[in-house]
Parts: sequence; C-alpha cells; structure tokens
Amino acid sequence: MSLVERLKARDEEAYEQIITDYRNLFLYIIKQYIKNDEDCFDCLQEVYLKIYLNIDKCNVSDKNLKPWIVKLARNCIIDYLRTLERRYEHYELNNDIVDRFSANILETNQSLLLEELRVYLGDADFEILVYYKIMHFTYKEIAEILDLPPYTARRKMLKIYDKAVNFFNIKEDNYEEE
Repeated sequence: MSLVERLKARDEEAYEQIITDYRNLFLYIIKQYIKNDEDCFDCLQEVYLKIYLNIDKCNVSDKNLKPWIVKLARNCIIDYLRTLERRYEHYELNNDIVDRFSANILETNQSLLLEELRVYLGDADFEILVYYKIMHFTYKEIAEILDLPPYTARRKMLKIYDKAVNFFNIKEDNYEEE
C-alpha cells in the first residue's frame, strides 16, 4: 500500500512518517516568513491539520507527494500570515473619507462617529464594512463569510461603501455648518 493510500486510510503510522520526514522542511519554510517560535509551531500544526483534512483531495502518486505537501504547506503559511495580520492589526479607520476630518475630531469622537455609522448602515452592513476597510478582508473572504458569490459580495461591498461615503459627506457638511 502506498503512502498516499495509507494517508487516505488515516493510518497513524503514515501520518507519523509525514511528521518526521517533513518537519524540518516545514520549519525551514515557515521560519522564512514567521520569526516568532510560538507562531511558527502554531503554523506547523496548521500544516499538519491541512494535510489531514485535504489528503482525500490528493490525486498524486507517492513520487509527487512532496510537491503536493509543500504547496499545501505554502498555502497554509499564507493563510496563517493573513490570520496573524488580522490578529495583531490595530482597529482604526483608515480611508480617505475619514481623513477629511481633523485629527482632533477623530481622537475625541471616533467611537461616537463609528457608532453613528453603525446605526446609519445597520449592523450587517457595518460588519461587512469593518471586514473590508478595517480588517482588510478580500472580496473573496467576505463572500465566504456571507456565503455569496465573490462578484455579488463585491457589488454589495461597493454599495455599502457608497453609503458610508454619503454618511461622511453628510457629517462633513454638518461639521462645516457649525
């Protein structure tokens, strides 16, 4: 029985073989991108989990298993880096429309302004705007969260963004009148 077949059969010894045979390679690849040891080993665990979860989709022979596993590991590292980026990101509004307001107004009223925007957009649309503008999710990631086709998610995001622009234009006009 080939290693791929054993992995698909959920043979524990086959997984142990993958862990011992590829551990150093995975760590070498991961450490090129992730310097923190704790995050590095978390990512390594994610790689092993991805192999376990995706082995049934593997249509390669033992000879081509290494490239398949390395590609899966690379994709897992990219996903993990995105997760890290979101985890450590500062949640501050960062777009041109908000920048129209002076720094003082944003410092003193940012929470209030964001709450007003949330009420104006509604909770669901505000959440989508946060995913896109604050957490920097892609349209594809938002589509997955909303269970929509990417094009539909993009159109929805653009409509929400237009509503947000309108909100800030109204707020800017009201501020200038005061």
